[in-house]
Amino acid sequence: PVVVNGEDGSAREGLHALAARGDHVAIAWLDPRGEPKGSKVWCALSKDGGVSFAADFVAYRSPSGTICPCCHPSLRLDAKNRAVVMWRDA
Repeated sequence: PVVVNGEDGSAREGLHALAARGDHVAIAWLDPRGEPKGSKVWCALSKDGGVSFAADFVAYRSPSGTICPCCHPSLRLDAKNRAVVMWRDA
């Protein structure tokens, strides 16, 4: 097992997506932690096939305060291994 999320229990709904391309792995999930309150898209990236991950980070905060808290994101890595995430805003 590898720890990806920087705070235990913060993504308790399990609404996530995972994509891999070669040694690059990306994970995106809905997470309510931080300010402003409401769900945000968080991500974590690995360049060693998922053996380890860089620190997780907020990829998107909605200007309206939250994204849809019940729709999981979709994710892919493009030809340059950039994460492309799709989600539903509120």
